[in-house]
Amino acid sequence: MGTASSLVSPAGGEVIEDTYGAGGGEACEIPVEVKPKARLLRNSFRRGAGAAAGAGPGSLPRGAGAGGLLGASFKSTGSSVPELEYAAAEYERLKKEYEIFRVSKNQELLSMGRREAKLDTENKRLRAELQGLAAVARSRLTAAWNSWQR
Repeated sequence: MGTASSLVSPAGGEVIEDTYGAGGGEACEIPVEVKPKARLLRNSFRRGAGAAAGAGPGSLPRGAGAGGLLGASFKSTGSSVPELEYAAAEYERLKKEYEIFRVSKNQELLSMGRREAKLDTENKRLRAELQGLAAVARSRLTAAWNSWQR
């Protein structure tokens, strides 16, 4: 355990000596962590996707309806034509589903807005009716009180 007399610069694993002169600590080099390479991530990702779908490492997982997920790929080139056609068909299907979802949610929001406006007007009507009844009750109570006092 030191007294932070040596610090690592963000640029690399250089040793920076303590400028405060507190002493008591050792000058040591602290290693800087290196982020994992994309290749390691890609291999483990493929293994996980292939194992989840129950197929080999090069096969595509089934669609979400069959219990699998659409796998991610870090390939930049070399995609085969059937894979691209499958991806295009999946894209079109998802696009149609999203459009239907968006329209239905917009209609639902409009319907809720109309219901809210209707409830607001009924609330205002009931409040006005309540105020009128309260005024009548107060006037009758006052009249009864005055007749009792005489």
